Amino acid sequence: MTQTAHQQNKVTMDYSCLPNDVWLRVMELLCPRDRYRMARTCSLFHELFQHPSFWRRGFLDLTQAIRGEEGSVCLGLRRRSKLVAESFGYFFHHIRFHVPNCQVAIDDSTLELLTNLCESWTVKTVSLVVSSYGTQCSVYGRDTGKPSCLHAAVNVLKSARDLVELDLRQWPVTSDVLAEHERDLGIDRVLADAATFPGLTSLDITWKFNPCSTNSVVQRSPQTAVDLVTKFRCLRHLSLRHVLLSETLLRELACANRSPLRSLSVTCEYDEYSENNDVATQPQLSEDAWTLLKRSFPGFKDSVRTLVKAADLQLVEWTLEAYVPIFSVGLTAYGSPLSEEWLRPLTIWRDTLKALTVGGYYGGQMPCVDHLLVDLVTSCTKLQHLVYHGKISDSTVAHLASLGRKWTVFKFV
Repeated sequence: MTQTAHQQNKVTMDYSCLPNDVWLRVMELLCPRDRYRMARTCSLFHELFQHPSFWRRGFLDLTQAIRGEEGSVCLGLRRRSKLVAESFGYFFHHIRFHVPNCQVAIDDSTLELLTNLCESWTVKTVSLVVSSYGTQCSVYGRDTGKPSCLHAAVNVLKSARDLVELDLRQWPVTSDVLAEHERDLGIDRVLADAATFPGLTSLDITWKFNPCSTNSVVQRSPQTAVDLVTKFRCLRHLSLRHVLLSETLLRELACANRSPLRSLSVTCEYDEYSENNDVATQPQLSEDAWTLLKRSFPGFKDSVRTLVKAADLQLVEWTLEAYVPIFSVGLTAYGSPLSEEWLRPLTIWRDTLKALTVGGYYGGQMPCVDHLLVDLVTSCTKLQHLVYHGKISDSTVAHLASLGRKWTVFKFV
């Protein structure tokens, strides 16, 4: 039997595991061409047809259904997604709706689709990532559209009675947009709507802003985190992006001990584009503040992720505190060679570091740091995610790959 025939036979065996009534309904809805197109739109088809045990954990990705410049193309995919959602809604536990920057706003048809999905009692996790404006502002060379109704989408999610995980991200909010349309963005309104989910245990929220902005929304980031912990009584996992990991944030969270918080993920980006950023002048993270936070939440586990994307080594050193456990680090060197000064300090997290991304630009390519990278990876015994952009020898790559790790991501560019 040829390999192709064997693969076809294997697929047939997997398909035969499906109940006949489900298989017939799929065949009635989708022709082969549509099934191929839907495979790119809805990962449920891959999981459902290849792994029958995943039926009750279906994952619906609506991202592709709303992408593209031509509305007619999006409309066809969106109709197909709606048809599948209505016919197989009882399969879906997880919904992913990510709108690329400056592409499409959350319109009425999208809200209708989300409503149809959330009426199913099986929806437990939802991820919403939207741009601030449908066609975005003049910063990107496009006409300014009306604000995306993120709060309307959150309001629709109230019908998902079993929702326990919510991922909200508002993309990019520039200083001029904030100054003119702060009320339309409805950040406070979104928080008020989201706080009505009684069983929410995990919240991942992002307010991406221009670091140079002096707007009040940017300045009150620590207070926003405190409000989240205070409002969500069952919240156990809180993830914040683009929020400065500061002494103020830790102490304010410790004082708002109204929820059984167990893990906190803070992803910070410090980069050279933040011309007016005051990161370097922020107070040092004290061990007392970290201890106070853990004491306020008895079940709290050390879980902080910090993405360091710095051009100035001083900014990197500001976050290098051994008592604040770091799980994920990204180093991007702009205009300076990657050296021992960058990699060696990371060994203080050798017992916790699980993901490392190293990249940069230095005359087209960084100098060779094979021995430094080998020493770092060898000492970080839990490292499973490694991405490196720069000059490195093939023998070093082979050596790193042979360390016996269960690599989830192993990439060299």
